[in-house]
Amino acid sequence: MSSTPHSQIWLEVQNVRLLLPGNTIEVQLRGDKDHAWLPTKAAVSSFATVFEAMDKKRPVHACLTAGNGGLEVGEVAILFAEPQR
Repeated sequence: MSSTPHSQIWLEVQNVRLLLPGNTIEVQLRGDKDHAWLPTKAAVSSFATVFEAMDKKRPVHACLTAGNGGLEVGEVAILFAEPQR
């Protein structure tokens, strides 16, 4: 199934890790009962930025798309806007 704008969803990331030696960034999604680690297509150079954002309690979201036999994580985004009060 090809990825179309209607076959993607952004979900909040709960945890992030860098796997060596494969240099793969993996994420866990908030609310996932299985606590599965999903590999991303994010650049390894972005790991420090994502980790720092999560450490500062900034919302981090992952874009899930329909892929070969399941869901794939494409992009990872950090929300830098301050919440309105």
